[in-house]
Amino acid sequence: MKNFKLILGAGIAFAMICACTNVNDASQLTASGLNPAAFDTTINDKVVKLYTLKNNNGMEVCITNYGGRVVSLVVPDKDGKPTDVVLGFDNIAQYVDTLNSPTDYGSSVGRYANRIKDGKFKLGDTEYQLKQNDGPNCLHGGGTTGWMNQVYDAEQIDEQTLKLTITAEDGENGFPGKVTAITTYKVTDDNTLDITW
Repeated sequence: MKNFKLILGAGIAFAMICACTNVNDASQLTASGLNPAAFDTTINDKVVKLYTLKNNNGMEVCITNYGGRVVSLVVPDKDGKPTDVVLGFDNIAQYVDTLNSPTDYGSSVGRYANRIKDGKFKLGDTEYQLKQNDGPNCLHGGGTTGWMNQVYDAEQIDEQTLKLTITAEDGENGFPGKVTAITTYKVTDDNTLDITW
């Protein structure tokens, strides 16, 4: 009888521990069903997180500072039902895994958006050779080392506003000059996402 009570007690304790540590606890999930903990990691010695912005009408935007990506955007559909209208992944590992087969889902790109033919351009009398990552061309500032695959410094200003900052050094991917870019995301009470650079 003592063994039965011991085994029963251990089983109850184990079940309680499992219930308390469930990473899919609905109270921790975003409106789109994302678990913010699935985005907590470190890349190149910088902390990566998922930031959630909300307005007073139930609109919600989730952004990761890895690539300045909009991961989800929940807005009311035509019937008023909250709907995620962004194509994205459920965790940071899936974004990082795309380095071998890149996808730019929801990301900020830079230093340049689109292609630069033959990865070259002239500024004054100087010709610059850029990293070629799209055949002979430079696409979105350098592909796997472009801004969409860098960790931005993040500052959540308030429940509706996030500021992301990235600094590109002179010569990064062949581009001249040091550049600091600031992107601010703001969810407004009229259900819009304002993005300013």
